[in-house]
Amino acid sequence: ISLMLASLWVFPSSVKAADPCTTPGVVCVSTSISSSITWTSDNIYYLKSDVTVSNATLTIQGGTIVKFDYPYSATSPNATPYSLIIKNGAGLVFQNTNATDKRVMFTSGRDDSPEAGGDTNGDANQTLPGYGDWKGLILEDWVSTTPIENLTFRYSKEGLNLKASLLPIPNSVVVQNNGFYQSLCG
Repeated sequence: ISLMLASLWVFPSSVKAADPCTTPGVVCVSTSISSSITWTSDNIYYLKSDVTVSNATLTIQGGTIVKFDYPYSATSPNATPYSLIIKNGAGLVFQNTNATDKRVMFTSGRDDSPEAGGDTNGDANQTLPGYGDWKGLILEDWVSTTPIENLTFRYSKEGLNLKASLLPIPNSVVVQNNGFYQSLCG
């Protein structure tokens, strides 16, 4: 009987994660943004650290996927998850996000689902996304009239965070029709 049970036991294959930065169609971002730039829907943007936008405008086209690396390591198991931070005076514009298939998705780098661009970290099914894998989209002292709408947030810690040093937040800020899934906060 023990021989029969042993033959049923299957050991998973050892799959080494690929560097997402070498995957075609993946653009790794690990530095701050200080010149205006457009992220297009034909690429997946993989943030390898906190990314701060200062004195520039980040335009993100509808249908774009933004993934955040999960900063776990054996030497630092409680690392702080990464964020996309838009500083006061910087711009953030979402273009053509009105159709269901044109929402901008912010998600974990461990999210291998087809709608999140598949297995960009190249580890097959060895890691799974979880609540709080990345921190959030942080808008500091946001006073823009550009709407924050039709976005999808998955596996984040804070989701969308409007940080204001002065209250109340101006009425010009429009936040609507956003989805928060498998996240700790919205």
